[in-house]
Amino acid sequence: MELIKKLYRNSSEFFNKNVEISGWIRTIRDSKSFGFIEIKDGSFFKNLQIVRDEKEVTNFQEVIKLSNPFQ
Repeated sequence: MELIKKLYRNSSEFFNKNVEISGWIRTIRDSKSFGFIEIKDGSFFKNLQIVRDEKEVTNFQEVIKLSNPFQ
C-alpha cells in the first residue's frame, strides 16, 4: 500500500501501474459516463484525484455511498 505523498513525489515510478492506497473519501463528483473521487490519507497536503470511467468501475453507485453512510 502506497502513501499519497510518495505517489506525488515519485510519480514516474507509478506511471501505468496499478496502485493500492488507503484513505478517506473527501469528495465524489459524478456524471453519466465518468466521475471523480478525491482521497486523502493524511500524508500529504494534496488529495489524490481518481478519474472514474463507467466502463472500468461497474459498481460506482456502491462507491458513491461510501462517502455518505446515511444514503
